[in-house]
Amino acid sequence: MRHLKLSDKNAKITGRYSADGDVLWLIHSGSAAGFELTASKAELTLKSDVDSDTYKEGLPRFAVFVDDMLICDDVTGTEGKKIAVLDSDNEKTVSVKIIHLSEAQSGAVGIVALEAESEAVDPVKPLPDKKYSIEFIGDSITCAYGVESECELDMFTTKTENFMKSYAYLTAQKLDADCSAVSFSGFGVVSAYTDTGIKDAARLVPDFYLYAGNLPEFRKPWDFERKHHDIVVVFLGTNDINYVAAANEHEDEFKEGYLSFLKTVREKNPDSFIVCTMGTMGTGKVYKEIEKAVAEFKTFSDERILCFQSEEQNGADGYGADWHPSAITQQKCADRLSEVLRGILQNR
Repeated sequence: MRHLKLSDKNAKITGRYSADGDVLWLIHSGSAAGFELTASKAELTLKSDVDSDTYKEGLPRFAVFVDDMLICDDVTGTEGKKIAVLDSDNEKTVSVKIIHLSEAQSGAVGIVALEAESEAVDPVKPLPDKKYSIEFIGDSITCAYGVESECELDMFTTKTENFMKSYAYLTAQKLDADCSAVSFSGFGVVSAYTDTGIKDAARLVPDFYLYAGNLPEFRKPWDFERKHHDIVVVFLGTNDINYVAAANEHEDEFKEGYLSFLKTVREKNPDSFIVCTMGTMGTGKVYKEIEKAVAEFKTFSDERILCFQSEEQNGADGYGADWHPSAITQQKCADRLSEVLRGILQNR
């Protein structure tokens, strides 16, 4: 068996990752490695960077596909897990994809090794890029928090968090685009989720957008030149609602914080069209401040930006854990968003 190290040189990696050491770490929701493998037999070893409960309940969840067929959907800890991806008498070529299904706060999925029986000179080659690339910046809605729970009263676990059922992944699929996400459950723009109205500034997406991840080992500057996105979708504000509603002056604070973040997004994505949306779990006083921020952004930056209010979830469509969007709601959100983005892509 040959030991084949996967990296951004021989695999197509979507989403944020770290390839600094011996392990290729898929950090965020939806981060994935895809490659063409020529071999007769092959086995992957995957592991997590954490064993303990970094964020609520559960270890990082992942899925492995061979020729678009799901062969493994599981969670892993630091002890690692071996997955047979190919077992044939004859050498053949297949496509392999490993995708991180849970979120960065619960740990990363590490590709430790790929062992293969192969006589090919280059047994591993990256899959081709798709025509478009879209980045999604968000919170638990983007992560598909609890999307596979059957009841809104269920406690969260990574076993019910499945990014492939997120509006973000579904939108990218509908548009045949590569998908990257930077999303953290509970995080906000000026305040994380609070049920008291007291500001929580410890968990803010703008503070971590410039890094590969939020956990200490991945808090390294992200190289934005690695991948250019046609569109960046900002789906933030839901976790700020209670804080913004606590006092009138917080509305201005939110608008200024959101505007400041838009400036950062534009600086790091100078050629991308920016789309701002929220509302799936309600808007509070937040969406009207997003409209103001976008209007102000246009006056001093550029017109390559728009905002729209997403449709609020309907109880008839069910709920995921902790009253989060169900799979039906996520699909409806994707249907609406993909129509908005399709118009932008057609005019590029």
